[in-house]
Amino acid sequence: MKNNSLAGNMEILKIKISYQLKEDIKTLAYIKGITMTKLVTEILANACQKAREEIEEIRSLRAKK
Repeated sequence: MKNNSLAGNMEILKIKISYQLKEDIKTLAYIKGITMTKLVTEILANACQKAREEIEEIRSLRAKK
């Protein structure tokens, strides 16, 4: 098994995406020189970070009221 920092937290997501989106992800991964899985993991990590930031901002605004 590869040394992967996410090894303890891995789950397989089965989602349906359009053919065009799959091709775009494949192309971007190729350009970046990484696997599609790595790219999708990075995208999801960025989305989660943004969500956490938005949650904190909303909580902060509510606390000020």
